[in-house]
Amino acid sequence: MAYARVVDELPLAAVPLAHALVHSSNGIHDNLRRWLDVALAQRAPTALGQPSSRAAVSVWHALQDSQASGLRLSAEADWALLHAIGLELATLEAMRFLLRVHVVTVQQWLPGATEAAQALAASVVVWPDLASTEAL
Repeated sequence: MAYARVVDELPLAAVPLAHALVHSSNGIHDNLRRWLDVALAQRAPTALGQPSSRAAVSVWHALQDSQASGLRLSAEADWALLHAIGLELATLEAMRFLLRVHVVTVQQWLPGATEAAQALAASVVVWPDLASTEAL
């Protein structure tokens, strides 16, 4: 199952935050959400309701609102909290995980979507922190 690979590749520190994002995001089928819930809970304890999870969800939604409206990001305090407790990179990984879940869904259900996703992936800029870890 393609989703299992996405779950397995998620860094352990990002699992609780990804779990919170899965529960708060639109566009994930209920059966898939239940499967992700179990798979993520098996990898690490959940952190639903914890300040770090609430902050990650708030930043995720603020980014979506900012992109849609063109207005400035409205979650600076939440991002500052994540930075202060050292979870900013884990939060970014959790957000990437959620995007990968959506990509896998598209690839599985739309004809030609795999080629389109590969073309998009080829044009994506790699973050400096990922470039250094992939070289290892």
